[in-house]
Amino acid sequence: MSSTRFVVLSVIQILVLSLPCVQVTYAERVMVCVDDASGASPQDMMVYGIKVKGFGAKTGFDGFPEAISGAGILFVPGGENKGIEKLVAAEANRKAIRNFLSRGGIIWIGYYTWDGKEMRAFLKSLGVGIPDISTGGHRYWVPNPESTSRFLTTPTRQTDEGGHTRRLMTSWPDGLEPLLIEKRSPDEAGLLMAKNVLGKGTIFFSATSNEWTTKRRGLLVLIENIMVAAYGPLPAPGETFAVADACEPRIPGANTTHLLRAEQAEWHVGDATVRKVFLVSEPVGLRRRSAYVEAAWRLGKFAHGSTVRAFTRNGVELHVQRMEGDRLALSVPLRAYDDNLIYVYAGGSSTPAVWDRTAFESRKSEDGWLLRNDCFDAGLAPRLPRLWELRPHGDTKNTLMSWGGSERWFGNGTHFDMAAPYSENKAKHRAVSKSELVADGPVIKTVRYTVRDWAGHRVID
Repeated sequence: MSSTRFVVLSVIQILVLSLPCVQVTYAERVMVCVDDASGASPQDMMVYGIKVKGFGAKTGFDGFPEAISGAGILFVPGGENKGIEKLVAAEANRKAIRNFLSRGGIIWIGYYTWDGKEMRAFLKSLGVGIPDISTGGHRYWVPNPESTSRFLTTPTRQTDEGGHTRRLMTSWPDGLEPLLIEKRSPDEAGLLMAKNVLGKGTIFFSATSNEWTTKRRGLLVLIENIMVAAYGPLPAPGETFAVADACEPRIPGANTTHLLRAEQAEWHVGDATVRKVFLVSEPVGLRRRSAYVEAAWRLGKFAHGSTVRAFTRNGVELHVQRMEGDRLALSVPLRAYDDNLIYVYAGGSSTPAVWDRTAFESRKSEDGWLLRNDCFDAGLAPRLPRLWELRPHGDTKNTLMSWGGSERWFGNGTHFDMAAPYSENKAKHRAVSKSELVADGPVIKTVRYTVRDWAGHRVID
């Protein structure tokens, strides 16, 4: 070919922290959640080595009897939760819950969810009455000093620290024990307990906020006591309990002999004027289906609109994306301890033709930005820079969700000082904000948020 070829040889290694070899000392701990959507809450249970299996009105209840058979806690968030109504309407699910309670299972029921027709009938069949609830005003709940329940004392005593609530239960039938009461009005309760249900089971009725899904204001000790009763001792602070593969680093980390004849490989893009060869090495024995790799290549004379393409030595085209400065982002498949020569071309006019079942997609909706790759569906809030939802593909129904609504002041990854002021009742107090997709490549997508406060000052950019 007539064009001049400039071959620059480089070595780039993927640096991966070596995971420790750990020993599994805990049996699988399962919590089942039933809500109005996907069964995504509560959050942060993996801190305790607890796996959440979620079911909801929108995602269905297939597999619920099997899931609850191995669970320690059934969690039902408060609010308008139609999921639990649909769940207990099926006899197979009711039977599974009865078996769960008879072997000592614990059910946490949030406010209002016990008041549906199906739930009322089911609780009555269990011999459990339901409380009345009222709203209005600011109340303050504290532990009931007359209660001797193990959930307030074992293994840790719940302190006198309480929390604010706008809901309290004003009356309840015999058989329900108040664990949390209103500080100034002991005849009102924030948490009631039915014990020895079907012999060993426990049912909690909660009028407080869904403390399991937020910062657990004041209730952390009680919640941890419930988890200890359901699962046994919790992992010690800093203790590693997750399962991980042992990764052994190889020495040296890369086999540079692959570079000796790298320039003799075929020219994959006929009209490209330059190419650069990178050796990407996997040094710790961890297979990567699509490893993210950054490389540096000064492409001053090529505008950002110029085509950049990447290939393996055998001619398999890879995703590559030009970033700010002189950086490139690539998606490279790697086997354990693999050395992969990557050929990057610039200056050609042909269109990349990458066959990839792991395509990275994005689209904007009323709920914000939706991103999807081969592993996750991610949702970004429409006006504030925060991750709203992260849902893995596959059999699991677990979902990481922000504890606040998608337009609340702050959330995952957003510092309070940078939060956008928000008022549900005063539209004039809403911050002026916008978001736009400023990088839409096959490897990296960047959503830029600009938020101004009440006075028009830019607080996030």
